[in-house]
Amino acid sequence: DQADAPFNFYFTDVELSTGAEYVAPVDPVDPVDPVDPVDPVTHVQLYSSDVAADVDHPNHWNGVDNFGSGATFNGDATDPTGTYSRVFEVASGANYGADVHVAFAAFTALGAGFAAGTDHFNAKVYGSPLGNLEVKLIGTGTDSVATIDLATYAGSIDEGNGWYSVSIPFTDFSNPDQVDLHSGYLIGPPGDQADAPFNFYFTDVELSTGAEYVAP
Repeated sequence: DQADAPFNFYFTDVELSTGAEYVAPVDPVDPVDPVDPVDPVTHVQLYSSDVAADVDHPNHWNGVDNFGSGATFNGDATDPTGTYSRVFEVASGANYGADVHVAFAAFTALGAGFAAGTDHFNAKVYGSPLGNLEVKLIGTGTDSVATIDLATYAGSIDEGNGWYSVSIPFTDFSNPDQVDLHSGYLIGPPGDQADAPFNFYFTDVELSTGAEYVAP
């Protein structure tokens, strides 16, 4: 008996797992004191799988660039696996040289300091030909770069359908001291990944305090 008037109850993402799917944040000041309040987790959504585009970062679309690669973008693409309702598609380009196909997207105008107050970059990705991912925080200061192998990186979870959920701490980026200065980010397979056209997909790009995805 929960109420004396009609009400609606909602739920989603019901699953079973080995180990916890969701891990409560730990107070970094006093991680063993259950009475001490836990610092709130910060989430900065950049691009969302939600069908409502207004959940994206308000400056996300102000400066989308391929830096001359010839890659083309579809910011409201269909997920080839049918898993997510909204994904970003990058169709590779070969302007950097014959048989050098690259597919990354750069979002250059989120605003200086957009990553301040967070410590992880999170995303879901699909379609990297060699199974690698590069994330680069760009803009003011020296670029901060993380390049990972999706199959072996500790912060990468294989979803079993070609998608990987990835959480990269800023400590794994080069020049982590520059992160708070940057005004945008770049995401995609690094360098020359293929000698034929391919499509790379990503969704649910966000910044957070603590990892969004924790491998079992």
